[in-house]
Amino acid sequence: MAESTVRDPLDVSATPIPLPQTGALTPQDESPEDVESLATPPISPEMGLGPTIAQHQIAAGQINHGEARDWAENTVAGVQASLAGFGAGGVAPAGSGALRGVGAAARQGQENRQQQAALKQRQQLAERQQATEEQKAAAQIAYQNAERFHIERMTRNEDRETQQKMVDRDVTAAQPFLENGIPSYGEHLTSDDLMRMLKAGPSGKSEINGHEVIPLRDGMTDVIGPDGRPSLDADGIAQQRPTYRLFDAHGTVTLDEKEAKLIGENTHYPKPVPGQQIGVAEFTTLHNLATKNAAFADSVAKVQAATAKDVAEGEKAKEETKDKQEDRALQQQAAKLFTPYLSAAHGDPWRGIQIMAKDRANAGALGIVEQAYGPGKIEEWHQKQEEIGLRAEELKQKKQSQLDFVGDQNAPTSAAFLSSLPPESQSIVKLIHEGRAPLHNPAYLLARKPEVLAAVERAYPGEFDASKVEGYQNAYKEFTSEKSNSAGGQLQAGANLLQHLAQLKQMNDANPVAVRIPGKAAYNAYETLANTASDEIANFYGEAKTNETSKRNINNLTREVNRDAGIREVASAMGVKLDDMEQTWVNAAPSAVYQAPMPKINAGAKQARAFLDPAYARKVAAPTVSITGPNGEKMILQNGQWIPAPKVVQ
Repeated sequence: MAESTVRDPLDVSATPIPLPQTGALTPQDESPEDVESLATPPISPEMGLGPTIAQHQIAAGQINHGEARDWAENTVAGVQASLAGFGAGGVAPAGSGALRGVGAAARQGQENRQQQAALKQRQQLAERQQATEEQKAAAQIAYQNAERFHIERMTRNEDRETQQKMVDRDVTAAQPFLENGIPSYGEHLTSDDLMRMLKAGPSGKSEINGHEVIPLRDGMTDVIGPDGRPSLDADGIAQQRPTYRLFDAHGTVTLDEKEAKLIGENTHYPKPVPGQQIGVAEFTTLHNLATKNAAFADSVAKVQAATAKDVAEGEKAKEETKDKQEDRALQQQAAKLFTPYLSAAHGDPWRGIQIMAKDRANAGALGIVEQAYGPGKIEEWHQKQEEIGLRAEELKQKKQSQLDFVGDQNAPTSAAFLSSLPPESQSIVKLIHEGRAPLHNPAYLLARKPEVLAAVERAYPGEFDASKVEGYQNAYKEFTSEKSNSAGGQLQAGANLLQHLAQLKQMNDANPVAVRIPGKAAYNAYETLANTASDEIANFYGEAKTNETSKRNINNLTREVNRDAGIREVASAMGVKLDDMEQTWVNAAPSAVYQAPMPKINAGAKQARAFLDPAYARKVAAPTVSITGPNGEKMILQNGQWIPAPKVVQ
């Protein structure tokens, strides 16, 4: 039985093996429940039964503060209100054991509810943390799955590209066989077909019957699954495997001009010529070797070309560096020669050249200087400077014509002098006199433009004092400063404090009892604002924040008796200092009609002061000043008293 042989081993296991399809880890799709924060209700402080009864008397409206009433009725009403709310814990008076037991039971029930709420809150927090961890783990798993899927997809794409490149290479190699009529034993054969053709049949012979063959890939075909349909990969694309064409290895190939040149230039074969015949097996070996060597030679040529380009660019860079060094040396030489003449010309290179030209010792080096500056650059620079100078002179003359503060010195009256000034100068003089042009830099005016302030004094004799201008600048800086120990810092603290005091008074007026009971919302709000106001008092008076000063300041605002009077006393004392500071500000003004108001004290602070200090309200005579009453109603000041504002009928 003749055996068929294949010169080049065939890879009959070309069927693509799909990557294992592992299931992606799918996290539980659960969203954490939004859990509201459970605030533990405040526990009432231990109080005696007496204050509790009084508290509930007020809450139940059982006490009439304005009229005398039997104290026993008041007490009974308080006890009833206390029982309605289960009372407050504490030491009960003799004979009230039943009442005390009811309070103890209420406290125990409240403690149980608080413990249950705290336990529920801790459980919800633990569940929320667990949900967060699960979300993190799910995100990590999803990311890892996506990354793995991406790598697998890239690998499959590379496999397809590699297989297609091998097919293209073999199709090119088969072209000479087809052109020379080399017999073939079939085309588009799969690896299964090749195995069948190599296997001997019942007659003891195979289809190839002992011939040597050369397999070359000629295409790709789908892989058919057991169900008779194309098998799909993970991307949903049909899996493919190569097909082959079998050529008889005993034929001959006639070289054309292209093949003869390829083999002759890229192998050691002795000078092949067009028309020369070579065996199929030998041609296949020479063609493959020549193709590889040609590709290698092409790569070497590209590398050599890139290297030559780099060398050329390096030489060019060296030449440019050399030119720059020569230019730098020339500039240094020119600078050394020209510096004395440039200094003599006060930095004007045009005049420097003229001075250098008159010096016989260095006149011959003028060419070096001009070359260093650039041909024609000095003359061009000179022309630009002349143009700039002309424009500057024109602008200067225009400004002087517009802002002439000399005027008619022989004018018979101040009004006539003011009228003799140009309109623009008149506006500036009026603005400065009236304080609507703040003098932020009076030193400049005094040193460089003294005629401006002189014109103000001449136009308003006895009304504007130029000697106060510099002092006003210092006062302006001090009163507008943001530093805590400056007048500006104290004014800012005072403005905030006045408004906070007004809020404290309104809170005290609206809830006179609740603001004194610890644990109540009104009490907490009042204490917080009072602490803020205490610090502002220290800042306003420039006091060090010690325990002693803090205690004194807070006591005035939180006294148990006459608290309203304490707030008003703080505001009244502040008013004395504010008036002194305002007088200092007014005295610094260079003009009696100066319009600039004292900084920092805004309209809100003024209204708050008027609300707290009726004397100040009458002083400013501000009938339009209004405040918001304890119940939200609008109130106005009338005859030193705050009354509801009349309603406007539409």
